Amino acid sequence: MYTITTKMFPDMILFQVTGKVLLPNAIQFQEEIAQLFEAQKVYEGCIDLSEMEKMDNSGIGALVSLSDHFIKEGRFISLYSPKEEIKELIKSIGIEKFFTIYDTKQELRHHSLSEAS
Repeated sequence: MYTITTKMFPDMILFQVTGKVLLPNAIQFQEEIAQLFEAQKVYEGCIDLSEMEKMDNSGIGALVSLSDHFIKEGRFISLYSPKEEIKELIKSIGIEKFFTIYDTKQELRHHSLSEAS
């Protein structure tokens, strides 16, 4: 199970995700993020993975599907602070180049502020 809360920036919506995204709930996770992002007219949706307990290949697949869907609309999905286990899974699958990954709050804030000006 997981929970999603959102925080708005001028140019981005931040999805703060806690819990686990695994095979049984990956499609629901993908649909919820897509619905929340669709409702906003911002360029970037950033998924905060800093409190994610666990994510398997299905969860990673949901991230890729979200990215693919929104790229077609001229928008994109980025990731914030994935735990080392999730970062290694992303790298082992070979999809790290599909996402901008912010490792620190400073990087995330800097991006948001520079995009707003």
